[in-house]
Amino acid sequence: MSKRGSSLVPIVDALPEEAPPPPPPRDPKVPLTFDEMWFNADDEIQDEEVRNHAKELKAHIMVKATEVRRYLEDGLMVAVILQALQHMIVDRPLDPFRYLAHFIKGEGPNIADEIERAKRLAAAKQAARDKAKRDGDEADRLAREAAEAAAKALRDREAAKLAAAARKAAEDAKIAGMLRLQQSAAKAAAVAADAIEIPIPKAEKRKKAPSLKQLPNKPSWQK
Repeated sequence: MSKRGSSLVPIVDALPEEAPPPPPPRDPKVPLTFDEMWFNADDEIQDEEVRNHAKELKAHIMVKATEVRRYLEDGLMVAVILQALQHMIVDRPLDPFRYLAHFIKGEGPNIADEIERAKRLAAAKQAARDKAKRDGDEADRLAREAAEAAAKALRDREAAKLAAAARKAAEDAKIAGMLRLQQSAAKAAAVAADAIEIPIPKAEKRKKAPSLKQLPNKPSWQK
């Protein structure tokens, strides 16, 4: 044990839990059930060759049993026999085997026909449901494709509008820039023209100043 703070912690981990005890051996005097004999009999055989032969025989019997069951199900014998057994439980005949044979011979074809009609009706209903499901799936697919096509067309139109607006904005900016350049050039030309000195002709330079005689007479109020 080691001390951490105020609590004690074990140094080694706890021991693993013990495994449950094995089941007691089977009493050889107790007879095996059918399932035990069928599924476990080959494992109880000590001789390997005999054990393998038993396994092969069991597999062969299982195959044949499957074939017999499929044959009876295809011939509707299982359903007919079940119907006969239900009637036997109610009627309780003295000779059940003769009753069973008579019932199968007399009522078997009718029951088989009813079951066959029921099977055909069920198959037709299932086929109708399958067709409706396929039609619904196809309609959903077409609706999705139509919606996707409409969305794509809308996106294309919006993109075309945006592209046209961008081109118009670029053209307007280009025109505005050209106008500004022209205005700037005109202003620069005007400023340059104002800065140039206009030459005075020589004849005007030689012109004499007016004499006193040429001056106009003063008004009477100035004399």
